[in-house]
Amino acid sequence: MKWIYLLMLLIIVSFYSDHANSGETIIQLHTVSQHYGENKGYGEGNLFEDWNEANLGVGIRDYSADGYLTYGIYSNSIRKASAYIGYGWEMDVGDFKVGVVAGLITGYNLAEVLPYIVPVIRYDAVSIVVAPYPEPVVHIIVDILEW
Repeated sequence: MKWIYLLMLLIIVSFYSDHANSGETIIQLHTVSQHYGENKGYGEGNLFEDWNEANLGVGIRDYSADGYLTYGIYSNSIRKASAYIGYGWEMDVGDFKVGVVAGLITGYNLAEVLPYIVPVIRYDAVSIVVAPYPEPVVHIIVDILEW
């Protein structure tokens, strides 16, 4: 339940960013993932048959003049709730947006809170995020509402 503290921080940050925001805000739906590697999924001392690849959750991408704040919660690869917060930068490459996000995430067995730096490729309302743990994994995130 340590992720509750990170979630409370996310709520505080969202109120702050609402006042500091000079751009758009997007609600995102976390959907599915695909794992690449030799390991099977794992949990608290129990081996699962496979990784959880239905990673349902919700997130916010809140743009400012220099980048964006991103935060949310989803069901992770080891069937636990993960809360995250990060800051991202992106640039246009043809019809795509390519960038990187750095931040903190909870819900994995390696540590209560882990740092992360992940590349992001976005086309229209679909983002592809490549994450390093629990093993190499590609996540699909869909923008569902913006204002």
